[in-house]
Amino acid sequence: MYKQIFCFTASLFFLLCLSVLVLAEESITITTYYPSPYGSYNELYVASKLGIGTTEPGAQLHVFKAITNDVVNSLAMFGYAGGITNRSIVVEQIGNVSTANQFIFLNGHLGSNSVTGTPTFTSVYAPTFGIESNDSNLNLVTAAPGTNVAAIRSLSIKSDGKVGIGTTNPQHKLDINGAMYERRYAASTSIDWNNSNVQSLTLSSGINALTFSNGQDGGKYILILKQPAGGAAGTVSWPASARWAGGTAPTLTTTNGKTDYIGFIYNGVDAKYDGVAQGLNF
Repeated sequence: MYKQIFCFTASLFFLLCLSVLVLAEESITITTYYPSPYGSYNELYVASKLGIGTTEPGAQLHVFKAITNDVVNSLAMFGYAGGITNRSIVVEQIGNVSTANQFIFLNGHLGSNSVTGTPTFTSVYAPTFGIESNDSNLNLVTAAPGTNVAAIRSLSIKSDGKVGIGTTNPQHKLDINGAMYERRYAASTSIDWNNSNVQSLTLSSGINALTFSNGQDGGKYILILKQPAGGAAGTVSWPASARWAGGTAPTLTTTNGKTDYIGFIYNGVDAKYDGVAQGLNF
């Protein structure tokens, strides 16, 4: 009798162990058939790969949805008040049978009337900021707050490395469509061209010994020299690296409060700043 009970118990234990091993290797597919799993989970652990929209995930998290002409596919994180229109990180795609545009938004998302190649952005409170990729460009995109606001492609990088500002079709290493402003830097007599390509110096009365540093080969620079408001005029002792046509530096104004504009192009081969007076006695 005891022998039979022992054999039965051992057999049951073996079957339980076998079932645990089988379950450990089991793949669970959550579909829409009834009754499908539903509820709230504090934690969900996946040992290998998790597929959403695919039964063959190719990564640890693989989200798949087939492209439908001009239909937005979205993947959102975080968000505000349960929506994705504000303060969320959103990955979206819109395309057709021949091409697709991918977006990563740090705020906002694609507007409801977006079509492939012509996106609009929606964000209620804050501006939209994002990155767009397509078959030829990587674009930095922005838009003001609102619904279905036209996209602004502020900066564009082509696959050949050309960078465009204000254009998505740059023709040179840097192609700027629009005005460019260089801020003037108030310099000392030690002119470091890394600070700005346009620098100004109010001369002291007497000799002002200048030094130049960090010029880049082919770089264009402007030095604005202003005479003191009163007293003796300021004169300039140019550095040995400054070079002038005919070997003679321009004659600067000596009138109080007047300004001279001197331009330079740095010749990296000769290590010289080739200078020319662009305007005197203003």
